[in-house]
Amino acid sequence: MNQLVHLEPVRHPFDASRSHDREMFEPDRPFRVAEAVRNGISRESLRTSAWDKPFHGVRAPSGSIFGIEQLCAAYATKMATGSLFCGITAARLWRMPLPAYVGDSSGVEVAARAPRRAPQGVGVLGTQYDGSKVSAAMLHGLPVFSPVDTWCSLAAFLDPTDLIAVVDHLLGTPGALARVAPEAFETAIARRHAGRGTAAMRWALQRARPGARSRTETLTRVVLRSAGIPEPSLNHRIVHAGRRFYVDLAWPEVRFGLEYDGDHHRGPGQFLDDISRQELIQDDAWLLMRMTRRELFEHPEELIVRVARRLSERGWRGIALDMRHLVRPRA
Repeated sequence: MNQLVHLEPVRHPFDASRSHDREMFEPDRPFRVAEAVRNGISRESLRTSAWDKPFHGVRAPSGSIFGIEQLCAAYATKMATGSLFCGITAARLWRMPLPAYVGDSSGVEVAARAPRRAPQGVGVLGTQYDGSKVSAAMLHGLPVFSPVDTWCSLAAFLDPTDLIAVVDHLLGTPGALARVAPEAFETAIARRHAGRGTAAMRWALQRARPGARSRTETLTRVVLRSAGIPEPSLNHRIVHAGRRFYVDLAWPEVRFGLEYDGDHHRGPGQFLDDISRQELIQDDAWLLMRMTRRELFEHPEELIVRVARRLSERGWRGIALDMRHLVRPRA
């Protein structure tokens, strides 16, 4: 059954129990034009540059909409009862890891509960959802697909490898807004029977693992495993000289670790910290290899060969590389 978790009416800047006039009209949140007019505000004044116009019939103070939460809050003022934010919009609200290829839409995705018609309008991508298959939640005061149902709705937009990254995130990435138990994914897929995207969802769920802390960590693991590299330990803890360090992907049996250097490693302070950290870890007889997004997204074969060579040099035996089913993620 569809369970709406703590659904509350969206607050509007006008309260029918109070009187308003032009001098008192200083709303600090989005509002419906019709409601403003009922409270004595002229339509002409609502056409000025003092107001943003995110959706038909909706206004907001100029400059107040600067992110997905504010945009959704603006649409929520006209949202039909039972409708929910879904898809990429819901994923952004839940702060799930999304790839660049999904784009940066200026609109919102909204699902109406069947049999209500899908919403329409400029800046709105409307669809329907089956109330027997989808659960809802409140997030930032907004009605949205539950985390696991948001993941299911992403099967229409994401490559299977990125579906894995979202599962990894929901299994317990530090800082995630929601944590989902593994069995909840199985239940959500089962509710959809053999519907669209379920094969990709099952494929992704079989390869998901808790412990990853970023999309790139997940994609690196999936790429390596697809070619026969042994399963790594994720964010493996190393204690040396009373200090704790965490290695992105590690094979502790041979004291070899792989670190992904993202853009935040380019700063001079971070660069110096990375050198000091690597030296201390290697003082504990570990070997660290570093990689960048170029290797992951442009030259995965070279990355795989390098990792296999380092593992072999450290004493790992029996690695049989097979590139026939190599996973190639998109940036």
